[in-house]
Amino acid sequence: MAAKILIKNDNNLAGFSLMDITPSSLGINVKNNSPDSEIQKEGDLMSIIIKTITKIPFTETKTYQTSQDNQSNVYIDIYEGERKYTKYNHKFGNAELKEIPKKKKGEVKIDVKFFINVNGIL
Repeated sequence: MAAKILIKNDNNLAGFSLMDITPSSLGINVKNNSPDSEIQKEGDLMSIIIKTITKIPFTETKTYQTSQDNQSNVYIDIYEGERKYTKYNHKFGNAELKEIPKKKKGEVKIDVKFFINVNGIL
């Protein structure tokens, strides 16, 4: 409304709409399993769940799996940024899943769900 008052001409705003979007990608840290030792040195990877410029509100779910045999806890580090390796992105927060079933590596599937509400809160 303030922009409309400043312009003082309704014709300039015809068809104009304003949307809230994500300013950067959001994702989690995943293990770098590259066989190349030089790539391994870069550290863990950024698995993007919500891409930059996604209109909000928005919900997205991705499925991951355990990376070790008999793993009972999973730590989820949440990052924002556009870089391939998490060390170059900004750590946004974290979560821990406890008491997951102890099974062989990759047998336990974990759904990670990101929801951004109309206020832009993850």
